[in-house]
Amino acid sequence: MPIAKYTQTEAGIKKQLSERIRWAEGIIAAPGGVDLQAAAEDLGRWIGYFQHERLIHLIVTCLFALLTLLEIFLFLLAPSSAVVALLALSAALLLCYIAHYYALENGTQKLYACMDAFRDLERQAAACRK
Repeated sequence: MPIAKYTQTEAGIKKQLSERIRWAEGIIAAPGGVDLQAAAEDLGRWIGYFQHERLIHLIVTCLFALLTLLEIFLFLLAPSSAVVALLALSAALLLCYIAHYYALENGTQKLYACMDAFRDLERQAAACRK
């Protein structure tokens, strides 16, 4: 049961991540008739995609945090309403990036757990064949 081809335009990254988690958990719940090695390879490829997304969002989140800190120092040096508006905008974007990164991180950790479960199922199947 291979997973569909990934395209960013079809769905957001959070939706793609939740679909992959549901797919993997479905196989773990009922592994009969599924090529576990092929499923593990597919899942490994997807984990790579999500790790890349996670890295990019970590870099952007850190840059927004740095920008927000610089704006705080700017406000302390030269308080003005323009700096406050810029600081509020940056802080709001930073909070959104943190929430998004949190979802990516937790979802990727779930995929790691699913990969471990796939490997356990493969070992059990190999032991039964012996």
